[in-house]
Parts: sequence; structure tokens; C-alpha cells
Amino acid sequence: MAKADPKKLKKEGEELKALFAKIKKKQHNCAILVAKDGVVIEAHIKKSPEVLMKLAKKNGGTAKGAWGTITMDGAVLILDPINDKVPSTLPKLCKSFFGARGVKNRLEIKEPDDTASQADGAIDPLAAVDNAVDENTQKAEALKARLDKLAPKIDAVIKAAEKLKLYENASNDTAGSLKAARQELLSAIEKGDFAIAENILGAIPASIAAIEKDIAEKTADTNRAEALKARLDKLAPKIDAVIKAAEKLKLYENASNDTAGSLKAARQELLSAIEKGDFAIAENILGAIPASIAAIEKDIAAFKAKQADGDDSDSSSKSEDTSDSGERNVLDDLVVQGVSDERKAQMKKFDEAQAKQKKTMARWLERNKQDINIVLKDKKSKYNKDLVKWISAYKKLLKADRVAEAQQALDEVALVLKAYAKDFKLSSEQKSEIFAELDKIKDRLSKLMPNI
Repeated sequence: MAKADPKKLKKEGEELKALFAKIKKKQHNCAILVAKDGVVIEAHIKKSPEVLMKLAKKNGGTAKGAWGTITMDGAVLILDPINDKVPSTLPKLCKSFFGARGVKNRLEIKEPDDTASQADGAIDPLAAVDNAVDENTQKAEALKARLDKLAPKIDAVIKAAEKLKLYENASNDTAGSLKAARQELLSAIEKGDFAIAENILGAIPASIAAIEKDIAEKTADTNRAEALKARLDKLAPKIDAVIKAAEKLKLYENASNDTAGSLKAARQELLSAIEKGDFAIAENILGAIPASIAAIEKDIAAFKAKQADGDDSDSSSKSEDTSDSGERNVLDDLVVQGVSDERKAQMKKFDEAQAKQKKTMARWLERNKQDINIVLKDKKSKYNKDLVKWISAYKKLLKADRVAEAQQALDEVALVLKAYAKDFKLSSEQKSEIFAELDKIKDRLSKLMPNI
């Protein structure tokens, strides 16, 4: 609860003193109701207690309180209620409310036998029960009020998470847990388990913050993925053209290194990396594509030059080649006389990108070395053979300088590790359930064998 303004409290205290001065002179009708910040008091000479009770409710009071006639004896206000169920805590609440506003008066409730129930007097067992009920009601209302303040933010993050499908394939559904926590909180309040309710409520802001962070990261990832795809789309016409030209010329049919095939594979691998959110890998692949295009163009140019030297005398062949103008135009556009400085720079960039990707893969292996060793040592595991297969493939492909395919093999290693971890690691919820069951077993054993 926020700290009250001292000026406001002082002003309210002056208003109370003025009201009590009037009551001291003449009996008033009055209603005092329990409220969030203490009590609400309404008093008037002519208005009925029932009317004053409704007015007090309108001004923030609850259904609990007392209404009837009020007089004053010295500094003591004596309320003679016409309603039956008067909260036993009302004098204490009034004393606290008055004191906070600099008013030294106190309240007594007149009982049917003309004795007063004072704030400092003894409380009978029935009154103690009423007191406990009232306190529990106030605690429940306070907890619900705090939850209501958080409700708009809870609803907003859950809605955003569901729209983004944020936790669709995740092992830990933070938004689902938040939903469940709200229901558990309301259930705990209903049962009167206020300590549990406080713990749940205290954890909710952290859950909201965690989901907001995940939403921000997901949004950033989506934007980055779209930017990478846009860059790939710009290169797509040239990629398609060089691959088509290389295939038509059967450029790499008997070659040990199929650059056009590697470019095809690189595009697929790039899209796969974007889909998985491996943006560093995607950036490396995308950065190497212009150099791959340049390399294929260079090979096409060399092939065309060689073909031209060998086929100068074959006029019929030339005539046949020029008949298909559409395909011929594609090839003509790709003919390059020599390798320019720009092409050399692109080839250098390609080599650098390859080297950078190799370092990235090496760092990933180093980070996951411990998890890899655990699976390798688990000879009986069904994942052991798969891991050995993909690590062996990775080593062979890397040795052959087939970096894009080596990365694919490493992606398979990551999937094997993830599957192994999912099967053999308990979640925090599972651990809690196991410990809870163990506690129950211990309780049963202690009842059956109390001497152990």
C-alpha cells in the first residue's frame, strides 16, 4: 500500500474533529464501514442510518461495519448499532484510522445489555472467531486487488506469446505456467492459504518480465530472419542464372568440386539456418554466396573461351547454339573476359567466410564438448550410434573442405544432443513431483513405524 500524503491525513483529521464536535453537542445518525484504507464514516442529524450506510458504501466502504446512532462521552464515541453483525475489529480499526490523522478519540460499540465493547477489552471466543473471519476477508480482498492490478499485463503477455506461438515447441511454457499460477493463486485465496498465495503472487512479476524478454527476442529474431530472406531474394535471380548455365554446359559433370551444387546446397542450408534461428551461420553462408556466384561465372567464362577456341571451324554447331536465343542470352550475360580485381576480392571474401564458419563450428564443439562426451560414454544409449555417425561425417566433410555439408552434419549432432537431454534430464516440475511423493512416503513410514 502506498504511503498516505501527510497533508491529506492532516486535512482528514481536521474534518473528523469538526464532525466529532457536532456529535458531542447532539446525537447523530451514523454509519461506519470497514474499507481498504481503514474505515469510512458518514454522520448526519436527519439522514437515516440506512441512507448513511449506502452513502458510506458508495464512498469505498464494504458491507461490513455498524450503523445506528452515535453520541460522545468525553473523548469516547459510543455507537448504538441497529444492525446485528458488527465486526469485533471495528473499534481497533477506528483507533488506528483516527490515530493516523492525529485524532485521539476512540470508538465503543454499545451492546444490547448497555455494556460497551471497548478496543482494549477482553474478547470472547465467538468474537475471536468473527475477528479471524474479518481478517481473512481483508487478506483475501487485498491479495485479489494486487492480482487485479497485474491482470492487464498478464493478459497482454499471454496473448502476445500465443500469437507468436512463442512456446509451441519449447520444453518450458512460461506463458502456460503464468496462466496456471493465476488459477492456483485464486484457489489458494479461496482456501485461505494466504502464505502460498503470497508466494505465487510475488513470483508473477518475474514471470511477466521473462515472457516480455522472450517476446522481444522472438520479435528481433523475426525481423532479422526477414532481413536475411530479403537479402537472399535480391541474389536469387543471379543464383538461378548461374546454376542453370552451369547445368546446361554440364560444367561440373566430371569435376571433383561441384561449385554450382554447393551453391544450391548453401541456399537450402541458409534457409534452414534462418528457420532455426542460427543467424550467425546464416550470415556466414549469405556472405559467401556472392563469391560462389563469381567463382561459377569465372568457370563458365573459362569454359566458353575454351569452347570458342575449339569450335571456330564448326559453323553448324554455332548455328545450332544461336537458335535458342533465350538460353543463349543467359550464357552470354555470364561470359567474362579474365578475372577482374573485383572477382579476386570476392574469392578472397569467400575464403574468409569459409574460415570464419569453420571457427564458429569449432567453438560450438568446444562449448558442447562435455555433453558430447556424456553421450559417447553412454554406450547402451540409442543416441550413441547416431552421434558417432554424425561426428565422423562432420570430420570427413571438413577435411574435404565441404564446409556447408559439414555444418549440416553438425546440426544433426545438435539434434541428437537435444533429444538425449530431453529423454534423460528431469524437469524442475518432475523433480518437485518426485520429492513430494518421497515426502508422502516418509510420512506414511513414520506413522507405521514411529520408533524409526
